[in-house]
Parts: sequence; structure tokens; C-alpha cells
Amino acid sequence: MYVKFNDCDKCNILDAIPLAILLTNIEGNFVFCNKKSGKILGYTFQELQSMNIEQLIPPSLK
Repeated sequence: MYVKFNDCDKCNILDAIPLAILLTNIEGNFVFCNKKSGKILGYTFQELQSMNIEQLIPPSLK
């Protein structure tokens, strides 16, 4: 399933969940993040839209 940002009928439900929900494509680029994920991770919703999952892993854990 491929979900574009802001292109989902169920996104309001996912935004109401108090947990971070992030979906990536095979390259690790985020294809969906609920709004709570930005608050939990310390990024704006817009910043997460242009990020890759690898950018969230601290250098010490790579």
C-alpha cells in the first residue's frame, strides 16, 4: 500500500492516535507520518515529509 502525504481518507483517524505512525517506501523515504510522529520525534510535519528513516538513527547506532 502506498499512501501519499495528505492523500488518505483515514488520515484523520491516524492523526488522532497518540503514537507515532511512520510508513516508508523501499528506499526508506517516508510516505506517511501522522502528526503525532513529528511531535514525538522533534521534527515538524513538513520536515518529516522530506526525510529518510536513516536520518532518525543516531550515528552511534549505525
